Amino acid sequence: MIKQLIIRLSGQADGNIPWLLWQAPDASAGEHGGDILQHGVLSHANELSELLELSEGAKVTVLVSSTEIGFHQLDLPPGSRRHLAQVVPYALEEELAQDINELHFAWQLSGWQNTERDIGDESERGLPVCVVAKSQMQAWQDWLDASGLKYAAIIPDLFILPLSENEWSAMSLDDDIIVRHSAWRGFAIEQSLFEDLSELFSDALTPPALIRCWGEVHWPHAPAQLAAPDDQHMSAVNDESAINAEPNGALTLARRLQPQTSINLLQGEFAQKRKRKANLGVWRWPAIAAAVLLGLLFVDKGLYIWQLNQQHSEVVQSIENRYRQTFPDETRVVNVRAQLNQHLARLQGGGDSTQVLGLLQQLAPAFNGTDLEVTLMQFDAGRNELRLQATGANFAVFERFGELAQQQALEVEQGQLNSRAGRIAGTLIVRGGS
Repeated sequence: MIKQLIIRLSGQADGNIPWLLWQAPDASAGEHGGDILQHGVLSHANELSELLELSEGAKVTVLVSSTEIGFHQLDLPPGSRRHLAQVVPYALEEELAQDINELHFAWQLSGWQNTERDIGDESERGLPVCVVAKSQMQAWQDWLDASGLKYAAIIPDLFILPLSENEWSAMSLDDDIIVRHSAWRGFAIEQSLFEDLSELFSDALTPPALIRCWGEVHWPHAPAQLAAPDDQHMSAVNDESAINAEPNGALTLARRLQPQTSINLLQGEFAQKRKRKANLGVWRWPAIAAAVLLGLLFVDKGLYIWQLNQQHSEVVQSIENRYRQTFPDETRVVNVRAQLNQHLARLQGGGDSTQVLGLLQQLAPAFNGTDLEVTLMQFDAGRNELRLQATGANFAVFERFGELAQQQALEVEQGQLNSRAGRIAGTLIVRGGS
């Protein structure tokens, strides 16, 4: 069984919302045959959620009142097809009373390509365009989205009316009278105003040979004879009893609605909104996987940076500890590099800084190979001589320091050694080798 839920929205949230649940016998039956399972009228857009259960397993067709929509056809050059979003609003600007920035424009390209085959007023040629306020479009979408109903199109109810050559179609739907006088154009007006204003619309058009009426249509001073659908029309849209059985039985005409013969208002900024929602399900798992992978990469990179920071802190602390051991009299260490440069400047005695640095570099194995603690260093650039005052655990530390220095081609002269507080203190004079 094929079920179809047909809903018709008015322009106001508190307007009537007629609906109808239709069921065709099977796929082969198509538009012929079928039954109205349920029908009704909601009194407010907030009640749309009551149709959610009925929509399960059914195709949802959303119609909107044509009283809120303007129908136009534009004669545009073929080369403008790529720029319709910019061209259409400005081409209609003089015909519209509202600011074009507040209006939404939707069109049907197939109608532009097939105008020669249009049924109706053959003087009308060009791109079919529907115009509706953006605020109204947003309201319709908000009502439907809040209800949870799934829909793929919003169609003006004008397009459910069938067409025949040299004939107009008219129907009564809820509180409106809707008239379709060509493939892409028509007008709609409230029933209470129809008697007084219908002539303003019909007088500007070429009168048809006949006006087919679907449902109860009261049209005083009609531009042509009013007639009920004949057998040929009924064979295309089902029997007349289905249409006239209920107050809003004309909704059954929506079952034969085709995308190429109507205009879906979900275009431009409104189509993009719907498309993002539809694509979310397709890309959901790849997006989750990508997010997890990206998170793992950030965690790994963060851990690596944390390890580098830890190593850097350890190196900085080691440098400060070594500096304090070398200069135990200094209690404050702010900038090791700057403070070392100050000590080197004092050691240079005005000589070339490369001399003392080269001598200290040669002494590096001797410092690393012993536990000698330096308490004072003085450098004589003229003699290329470094005087060290140091302490060690025993006499052997001084002897070992001298041996390692001599292995670096340095001359070491050891001064008097004294025992102080359990440690050996003395002086060493180191001269650069020849």
